[in-house]
Amino acid sequence: MKFCLFRAFLLIGMLALPNTIAAKEQSMEEKLFAEAKEQWKTSRQADDRAVKTLDKAIKLNPKRADYYNLKAQWLWNLEDDDKLGLQSAEKSIALNPMAAYPWLLKAKFLGRLNRNEEALSAVNTAITLSPEAHCYYDKAQLLKKMGHYKESEKNLDTALKLSPDDIDSLAVRADLRMQSKNYKGVLADTDAALKTNLAPMITIHRRMLLLRAEAYRQLKDYSKARKCYEDALKLFSSDRNVASSAQKFFAEIGDKEMVQRLQAKLKQLDSDIVPLGM
Repeated sequence: MKFCLFRAFLLIGMLALPNTIAAKEQSMEEKLFAEAKEQWKTSRQADDRAVKTLDKAIKLNPKRADYYNLKAQWLWNLEDDDKLGLQSAEKSIALNPMAAYPWLLKAKFLGRLNRNEEALSAVNTAITLSPEAHCYYDKAQLLKKMGHYKESEKNLDTALKLSPDDIDSLAVRADLRMQSKNYKGVLADTDAALKTNLAPMITIHRRMLLLRAEAYRQLKDYSKARKCYEDALKLFSSDRNVASSAQKFFAEIGDKEMVQRLQAKLKQLDSDIVPLGM
């Protein structure tokens, strides 16, 4: 009887052993995953280390689609290894083909590798799975790169219907409308963008003011164009591109005083540039 009980306990222990090992492996895997995310969040200097730590978690559990998805996302931000990033996105898709974001990442990597037709197919799949504003924005950017400007603008129209205050979509559509000489459209987009909080987005803020100024110039509304340039010069007083664009405008309208001031400003900005190697 005692022998039978011993055998029963031994059998139960043997059956439980694989689950105990799996639990420990899962625990280590989750620990590594959390560590990788913390490393990524802590500082840019730890980015490579974060990817390596994530690889350790993947080695313990290569069936987690979200691990590959996160790795692809980090590699996209690092701009370090697009082929490896593409592989990570494709592994995530293989494990979870109905998730839209890995398809979007795949499209991004393919686009950066200049495999544009494949990228277009991937982004279309992402839109089919999840027709959200950022998917249409990414498709618009790809179409713009491919020279399909009208189709690009149509996709931005859709993105902005879904997310009317999206700054990136407004900025890209304003650029496209400037190319097609739709100056009133440029004014509409830049106006909408400038009504949002652009303070942290220095590059877009500057671009919106300069596009707006140029649109007014093309429409021969010089007083409003002047106001845009004056605002840009106040906000971006050390920006050479702003000063140079403004100088050309004031020369065109014959404001010699402003031209002289801007020439002096440009000379000062040029003297502040430190030559390479110094």
